[in-house]
Amino acid sequence: MRKLNNYILCALVSVLLFFAFLASEGMFLIKNSVFSTETYISILEENDIYSKVYSEIEKHFVNEENATAIPADVYLDKVSPELIREITNENLISALEYITGEKENLDFSSSQLKLDEMKKSIDSFFEEYAASINYTKDDAYYAKTESVYRSAVSYITETTDVFQFEKINKAGYLNLARRVYGYTDVLTIATFGAAGFLILIVVLSNLKRIINSLYWISISLCSVSLVILAAGGYFRFSGFFNRFAIKAPHIFSSITGAFYEFTDKLLIMNAILFTAGLVFMILYMIFGKEKNKAK
Repeated sequence: MRKLNNYILCALVSVLLFFAFLASEGMFLIKNSVFSTETYISILEENDIYSKVYSEIEKHFVNEENATAIPADVYLDKVSPELIREITNENLISALEYITGEKENLDFSSSQLKLDEMKKSIDSFFEEYAASINYTKDDAYYAKTESVYRSAVSYITETTDVFQFEKINKAGYLNLARRVYGYTDVLTIATFGAAGFLILIVVLSNLKRIINSLYWISISLCSVSLVILAAGGYFRFSGFFNRFAIKAPHIFSSITGAFYEFTDKLLIMNAILFTAGLVFMILYMIFGKEKNKAK
């Protein structure tokens, strides 16, 4: 009867340990990757996002030339691929700093200051045009130049916001992420602490035969890793993320790239966990049998 009670206790703890391992993995990923600047910059580099962003901006101003008669070079001569890379990174860092509480507001104004040279180019174009038709500068003239500049800045800012942080913020989800981030340390400690506590219960329940604890820990590790490997493998290799209906190529590549990045990290983590669980099971089978033979 005592053995049965101990078996039931270990089985229940093993189930709880499954969820504790699952939660711990989630918090580990969130803490070390989801809010990490390095992770997102790596995604941008691996998916060639910077060049895609520049291509979109270049295409936009070439198309605008037909509608406004303002040559695309007026903008593009002062907006290089290197500058677009800098602005994209600055907007990304600014958004993450807002989420992590380092900034009070989502603000891309610092990156917009890098476009001052473009303003000079726009002003120069309008001055030359006004002189060519003997147009006297008035309030309408200055309003027009400012409007053209603001429109260009707005488009560049929107295009370089490849993860759509501004839209997410307007929907209220960025503020939610900011609040959640405030609890990441507590939740990480709580989930890992819960997993450690449950492991301790398993060990204490098998003090007379410690090797049995490896069996129960192995069951939990292998179960959680197999579930995530199966689900993650499906999403990773079925092309599920490629079905997202996002028209802009730079945004599509950024968002799907992020999903693939996090999925890959989960697959690697759980491959390691599954290997650990398998090792525990092999150790149990080897040393457990030896103890049985000794008896």
